[in-house]
Amino acid sequence: MNLLDVIIVATGTATIVLYSLYTLDQNVAQRFGTDKLYLSIPFVTYGIFRHVLLILSNSDGDPTEVVTKDKGMILSIILWLVSVVLIIYAGGKSL
Repeated sequence: MNLLDVIIVATGTATIVLYSLYTLDQNVAQRFGTDKLYLSIPFVTYGIFRHVLLILSNSDGDPTEVVTKDKGMILSIILWLVSVVLIIYAGGKSL
């Protein structure tokens, strides 16, 4: 594994940790009116892991094409978006 691969994995891991902390922050909960944003963490985790896997397994490809052409990535993004919209606008009450 070369240095760039290590940096990609470390950055992906840091992104997941920081997003998780963001969703659990009390200021964020007050801003959005719900403390249920943590329910979107699995979609972000899957998306980041999927992206890292695709990038590392196909080093010739454009990272932007990986996101726009892979069905797993597209599904992850759509599910994350739908979950965040539902959580925020439902106020987390029905989830």
